Amino acid sequence: MTYNNDEGFTLKPALYEKLRFASQILIPAISTLYFTIGTIWELPAVDKVVGTLAAVAVFLGALVGLSRKNYNAAEKYYDGTVTLIPNEEGTLIKLNLVPEDLIGKKQVLLKLGPPTVSDPSAPFDPDL
Repeated sequence: MTYNNDEGFTLKPALYEKLRFASQILIPAISTLYFTIGTIWELPAVDKVVGTLAAVAVFLGALVGLSRKNYNAAEKYYDGTVTLIPNEEGTLIKLNLVPEDLIGKKQVLLKLGPPTVSDPSAPFDPDL
């Protein structure tokens, strides 16, 4: 885990993926399996085990969600922004990025900028 005052609580990518898998797939699957088999075979404390597993899954999911929220809010992870500008001919797309920074990258991550409302009768202004 990491904590950075600039971006808040974020998990390292490998830990994030492991906790996401555990909270969304593994723990619910184990819980369902124990509930089903426990009910059939009358295993002890089925409700307590399933309730505990559900609580752990929700807690881990909350950590993953908080980490994702803070990660997505941090500007440093984006290569630029894209802003949509509706006009009478359709929608213009404005990219705010440094093309030289994209050389050698296999992927580009752009943040969606705030919506822009323009006057449809106004001429196109590239500096919007």
